[in-house]
Amino acid sequence: MGETPNQKKCCEIVVQLLARMTNSLPANEFAPDELDQEKKATDWHVDLKGTSYWIEHTQIEPYDGALKGDEKFLRFISQLRMEVTAPVPDHVEVNICVSYKVYDFSSRTINANAREAALRINRIIPLITDLNDDQPYKEISININGLEIRILATTRTPHGGHTNFTRLSPPALESLRNSRIEKAFISKLKKFQGLPKRNNKAVLALEFSDQSLSSHLLILDAIDQIYQMREFSFDEVFLIDSQPGNWMAWHVVHGTHLRSQRRQPIPTDWYQ
Repeated sequence: MGETPNQKKCCEIVVQLLARMTNSLPANEFAPDELDQEKKATDWHVDLKGTSYWIEHTQIEPYDGALKGDEKFLRFISQLRMEVTAPVPDHVEVNICVSYKVYDFSSRTINANAREAALRINRIIPLITDLNDDQPYKEISININGLEIRILATTRTPHGGHTNFTRLSPPALESLRNSRIEKAFISKLKKFQGLPKRNNKAVLALEFSDQSLSSHLLILDAIDQIYQMREFSFDEVFLIDSQPGNWMAWHVVHGTHLRSQRRQPIPTDWYQ
């Protein structure tokens, strides 16, 4: 266990959900991958009513490299929040959209590039916030050492006087999301190869926490499209949103088939 910070907790949630579904108490819980030096085994195992459930956890991302870029993006945005100090009129909202390619920056240049960006943004904000009913919107794009940043100002908002920071997605994001999730499914199937069909169940726990480019609806749409092309042999698939302070779960696949109620969140008192 421990591939990601939330891996063990996600597996524990799935155990609670399976126990609730089967109306039984968990037994014989252990982490198979800790016993397998080659790390080819699943992340967790539990017995419920005479059936072995083999649970594999994976984080899903909207495109290749998104998870690796998250830390750099958060560092860049954190620096911008401190450095962007230009006042915003009460009737205007400013949105600063930073390209996903922030992951191209080396770790040691993140803060310096963010400070350079902040200097230019502070000069731009007064130029684009002189808005009225006749001109309710302005946008300027800048480039910081290859990184695109868009600064948008609008009066059409209930959040006047605020500056927000978001991430620009790559082109064809939903196509990239579908491809990335399908790749994860294919990769995780290998963990269940050779598993006897009798009294054994393959369970996949999908975790996401990126709120800027992902949502459970977008992920479920992607899974729907993937399952229209082919079905996978996972007996159970759960989707878990690990956003701090607001964990949620959905039961997506049961008996290798998409559930009709997969878009309905599981009651939180089942696992909290």
